Amino acid sequence: IRTFAIRVEAETERRLGARMVAVSKVQAAATSLWPRAVCKVFGSIATGLSVPSSDVDVVVCLPKVMSTEAAPALARAGVMEGRHLMKGGGASGTLQATLAHVLSLAEWIQSDSLKTIENTAVPVITLPTKPL
Repeated sequence: IRTFAIRVEAETERRLGARMVAVSKVQAAATSLWPRAVCKVFGSIATGLSVPSSDVDVVVCLPKVMSTEAAPALARAGVMEGRHLMKGGGASGTLQATLAHVLSLAEWIQSDSLKTIENTAVPVITLPTKPL
């Protein structure tokens, strides 16, 4: 059992770098659409309880949007996230679809396997990657 645990831990550690590269690439895709977007890792990777077959759970956090008419200071700051955040986009017009579309164009994504799951409490994009 101890040998098995050591092997699992070593393999998990070996994959961590590629997983963090993937998170950085999702962050870059999100900020290309919404400059103030922040990606946060959660789940088993964040808690250190992952195994080699674990997926990477990432939440894309977007800042609260206010209209520039609501506060003069916002008008001076400029458009918070541009038309992408205000109108959504993508095939179904959702923010999730917009990000999924951008990710589907990335070379490191297996775009034929990318899926969005929108009818959940938290919208999900599953995106298998090519070897990083």
